[in-house]
Amino acid sequence: MIQFPYPRLNLIFDALLTQTLPQQELAQRFDVSTRTIRTDISALNDTLAHYGAQLLLRRGEGYYIDIYDQQRYNNITQQTQQMKQSPRSVKDRVTHLMLRLLNQQDGCKLDDLANQWFVSRTCLQADMTEVRELFQSYHLEIDSKPHYGLFVFGKESSIRACIAHILFQFKASDPTFINLCELFYPECDFAQLEQPLLMAMQQHSINLTDEGLHQLTVYCGVAISRLKRGLACDQTPCANVPNNALAAAEEIATLIASETQTIIDPCEINHLAIQIAARRVTGIKHWHVDDRNDNDADAFIDHLLHFINDHFNYNLLNDPQLKHDLLAHVHPMLLRVEHQITIPNPLADHIKRYYPLAYDMTVGAVSSWDARQIPDGEISFLVMHIGVGIERNYVQKNEKQPTVLLVCDSGTSVIRMLESQLLKAIPQLVIHKMHSIREYDALHEVTEDFVVSTEKLAVKNKPTMEFSPIASTFQLEQLNKLVHENRNHINALGKFFQPSFFSRIETPMTQHQLFAQLSAELEAKGIVPSHFHPSVIERENITSTMLGEGIAIPHSLGLCAKQSAVYTVLAPQGIEWGDGKRAYVIFLFAINKDDYEEAMGLYDLFVTLMKSKAVEHLLACYSFEHFTHVANECWNSCKKDW
Repeated sequence: MIQFPYPRLNLIFDALLTQTLPQQELAQRFDVSTRTIRTDISALNDTLAHYGAQLLLRRGEGYYIDIYDQQRYNNITQQTQQMKQSPRSVKDRVTHLMLRLLNQQDGCKLDDLANQWFVSRTCLQADMTEVRELFQSYHLEIDSKPHYGLFVFGKESSIRACIAHILFQFKASDPTFINLCELFYPECDFAQLEQPLLMAMQQHSINLTDEGLHQLTVYCGVAISRLKRGLACDQTPCANVPNNALAAAEEIATLIASETQTIIDPCEINHLAIQIAARRVTGIKHWHVDDRNDNDADAFIDHLLHFINDHFNYNLLNDPQLKHDLLAHVHPMLLRVEHQITIPNPLADHIKRYYPLAYDMTVGAVSSWDARQIPDGEISFLVMHIGVGIERNYVQKNEKQPTVLLVCDSGTSVIRMLESQLLKAIPQLVIHKMHSIREYDALHEVTEDFVVSTEKLAVKNKPTMEFSPIASTFQLEQLNKLVHENRNHINALGKFFQPSFFSRIETPMTQHQLFAQLSAELEAKGIVPSHFHPSVIERENITSTMLGEGIAIPHSLGLCAKQSAVYTVLAPQGIEWGDGKRAYVIFLFAINKDDYEEAMGLYDLFVTLMKSKAVEHLLACYSFEHFTHVANECWNSCKKDW
């Protein structure tokens, strides 16, 4: 594989290997400007010139790969073996460092690794900061012994959970995953494990997504490796595990016993049962939700929906589909939280940025839930369900006619989120069926009008489109070639923005000073009550309101304003917003409960400005009229793209 100067070039090259993509789509997909894409294309061409290829721009279509020397281009595939070289990026080094520490019993010396990887010891010491933070979250300690190196101490279950956390971020087909397994677990054939595990799940009526099956396979492979070294798991009760998960665990334990030539203790079976139960999928049509009583799950869902109703005036209490989906997700979620089982959510940052209203509601509800601390990744999965519920109850109102087969292997929450995006963009669409990739492959033909999938599929008898879980503008545009779209946006600019609540701040100011000053002005004009300012601080303390691209949207916890208004602040010098980020365009908004439906249009505006990378243009505004003109231009441009 070609070694490009920086990681994004690899991603752009991979994207263009199979399709022609316009410049704007590449910019949105990789969250950069079109100018940066042009610079990246130039850098790619500098490297590809050595391999007899170049990227060309076809007007009206986009960039594509032109191969003018096939023999030299074929050398690219011959370089795939070089993937096993020393880790180069910080992320790769941190991954290798953690797995070395977790798998070596004889210590790990940074000096030796520095020489082996051709980096300085200082560089590795900096990487160790991130390593220690992750280990600490699993209650693992690093001890240094003179002349021997670094050692990791902690419960065996915690060590396995940490290893799994590291490996779960890679798919089974990812070259990095394959190389890590060959390097650290050469005695395990992960590919051979998958089929017997799938058969055990089917035999005991346990449904797993393809991703869930991969994660269970990884855990079993790691368990086999650890048991072969005599490292058995500690005792763990499994009170809330269904009987079929226990039965499947016992069957898998027989397989592990054969692989390790050891007797499997009951505690190992308990851990296996917990891993299975924590990844089972329920709630999609012919799949079922556990009928056993789970007071924790019921109480959590009741608290979540009542909080949203009481503080944000969105009544989702009478949505049976939402309750069904939440129950299906919360049952295994609470089990994962209890046993430190993490499932990766690569969409977490995107969810926060593109579903800010649902994110605010969910974060507020979860932060007031005292029973257990819910990790950020799990919160993002909940946001998907809440966002879908809001759009189903408050957005989707039109008749839907064209039918689509939605194919996704990432579980209920991702399916529901993508379904919601499609319905929001094309209200008349009917999501007729939902299948995993395995089920799709088994179909003889597709009866729906077309197929939308989050993975590349073999095309059957109907048009097939590959979508990102967070659908891009380009993908929706392609979809609109087949079906008619009609979307209406709320005129948030005209309703919520006023000239009296617009200012530029040219002098240094802290976040707390800004909140105090703006809240005082809003209170003095009768827009907000006295407790608005403390509520804004409380909301910011829960999690940052930085939306992205230098745009921040501070607000109160809930809809407590007497009247609705947005205070717009342009700060060319930037205001420190935590985690090393600075906000340059700040929208402090106060929404009254009577305007809760229009508030969705307000969030749409903020996301539009962020996606349009409008900060530079907004900072050039010196009047409210100029600001509204620029904002409207971004808004209308985005609507045309959709």
